[in-house]
Amino acid sequence: MCNLRRISLAKVNPTFRYYAAIKTAESHRKSERLPPGFGKTTPFSLFIKENFASRKNEQPTEVFSNLTKQWKNLNEADKMKYVDEASRINEEKRSKFESMSETEKEELREQAKNLREARLKRRIRLERRKKREGQRQMSGWMLFVKEKAVKGVADIGKKQQDIIRELAVVWKSLPKSEKDRDNTHIHVFNSFDFLAHYCSLDFHLLEDCASMPFFKLTSVLLFPIFSGPESSAVNLVGHARCILNVVPILLILIVVDCDDCDDRELARLQIGIKKRADNCKIRSRKGDTLNVHYVGMLEDGTEFDNSRFRNKPFIFTLGMGQVIKGWDQGLLNMCEGEQRRLAIPSDLAYGSFGSSPKIPSDASLKFDIELLKIEREGDL
Repeated sequence: MCNLRRISLAKVNPTFRYYAAIKTAESHRKSERLPPGFGKTTPFSLFIKENFASRKNEQPTEVFSNLTKQWKNLNEADKMKYVDEASRINEEKRSKFESMSETEKEELREQAKNLREARLKRRIRLERRKKREGQRQMSGWMLFVKEKAVKGVADIGKKQQDIIRELAVVWKSLPKSEKDRDNTHIHVFNSFDFLAHYCSLDFHLLEDCASMPFFKLTSVLLFPIFSGPESSAVNLVGHARCILNVVPILLILIVVDCDDCDDRELARLQIGIKKRADNCKIRSRKGDTLNVHYVGMLEDGTEFDNSRFRNKPFIFTLGMGQVIKGWDQGLLNMCEGEQRRLAIPSDLAYGSFGSSPKIPSDASLKFDIELLKIEREGDL
């Protein structure tokens, strides 16, 4: 704790920094936090635990949202029951901890310390991953796993290690030509990583360039020159130099990458409006909770799911990965009461895994979706 406080107060004079570190350590000793297993139980957590198990058939996010609303609507007398029970449990935990020997307490403290350090290291790794710092270049094997396990929908009943083990068997059985194809793709992927750093452009923007027609690609690369708040003379020269150096390389990479491409047009997400809303007061955006009815169909019109048969709308949070990518993208900017038809390519649906038994692998899907209600925190 002292070291962390010294880091956060690095620009403060040494005397004050030393005093703050000592006072922090003293206050930490007075109100010692109990290790995991002896932590504080809250009345709300007791309420959730008591009512959560009876709703196993509902979506966890929906259950938690409904139970939160119920908790807020409880009267003070009912809440006090949970408050008293939580106080009793906390007192028992503290008494049990105090009755332990110093050796046992020290072991628990050491375990808690190791757990905190592991969580901190994980947070650092995630932040570095966001900034793309210290990452090794992706290999053909890593790209293969990304396409099969990340973009597809793996069996949620399996552990991650089991999925990787199965994919490793498939990878080893692939012919050399297939592996070389993945390695060719990865050269383009790693080159985009270089371009992102070299040009100060968004990596995910460049990652999508290989599937763009040339005129779209050109407009994407030229856009930073002629727009944006940083369109000063210095930045113009920098972007121009970047493009003059990068465009020839990028074109070569795209030509190489498309050696084994077929001539058919790449499938895209298609959005059609079946019925417009009479009075659109609010439009959906990322983070909204949507209540929808939907009918899911295969490309030949075979229906595989219908929420109306269950007499219950489907509820999810838009843009948070709770549904397939085609939904997260296709239901943006939608009004309450509006009806849309989405034609979703397989890479934005269930990918090469499919969803057994009704949805085969690499299946393009169609959905008729009606937006019933938008729930937005703070605005509604």
